[in-house]
Amino acid sequence: MRKAIKRHMGSAVAWGALGILVVFAVCSLLAPVLTPYEANAQDIMNRLVPPAWCAGGSLEHLLGTDELGRDMLARLLYGSRSSILVGVLTAMLSGGLGVTLGLLSGYFPKADAVIMRIADIQLAFPSMLLALAIVAVLGGGFFKLVMVLGITGWVSFSRVIRSEVLSIRTSDYILAAQTVGVGQARILFRHILPNIIAPAVTISTFQIATAIISESSLSFLGLGIPPTTPTWGNMLHAGQLYMDSAWWISLFPGICIMLIVLSINLLGDVLRDYMDPKTRQN
Repeated sequence: MRKAIKRHMGSAVAWGALGILVVFAVCSLLAPVLTPYEANAQDIMNRLVPPAWCAGGSLEHLLGTDELGRDMLARLLYGSRSSILVGVLTAMLSGGLGVTLGLLSGYFPKADAVIMRIADIQLAFPSMLLALAIVAVLGGGFFKLVMVLGITGWVSFSRVIRSEVLSIRTSDYILAAQTVGVGQARILFRHILPNIIAPAVTISTFQIATAIISESSLSFLGLGIPPTTPTWGNMLHAGQLYMDSAWWISLFPGICIMLIVLSINLLGDVLRDYMDPKTRQN
């Protein structure tokens, strides 16, 4: 890892992506300090105020206000908490489920026949359509959305982990451990699991980005997190009726989604180079 970091020290892309992610994380944690307004505090007398640099703007609301007079900067800061947390929790849930099933599928042939057929069935449905159908039945909500996105995202982990386990289980050290009578659980979690952490971490980064986009899409359709909770997807949903007269309501959360997803994907590419010896450059 030290060699990999030294090799990428001059990568402006890597440092730029990491810097953007750090800024988003710090701003979300320090939201009460960075803005004096509450995310849902309404001021009808100051509704649809443009950003401060536009005609009619005010320095009291640097990024303007929405249709209910709520401060856009405050909603972006507080909304980042929900959007980022959905991505992280979804990656943890789908990663834990996918890695576990991938281990079992790659090591036990009987389990492989069952788990991979379930994965094939799930892959037959578009992930967003499947999530949309489940949310429509179960209803929206933060934890329900995390559960739905986590359950629909485990396949991408399990298939990659399965292929890695199939390759590792025929290694000499695994065969030697089996020969001396090492238990299957110890082989899985002591000898195989450490060797699949690298692809699991790489997939997790992309899963976070996918979950943020999925949350925004479902919230934009009105089936995600309730409108009382500020998220970037809810802000996009609220601004769709004001695209001509109040473009900033949709523009700023859209920029935030683009920046954080792009940064996560770029950082995921760097992590893949760090951890995958096949892609490393000498």
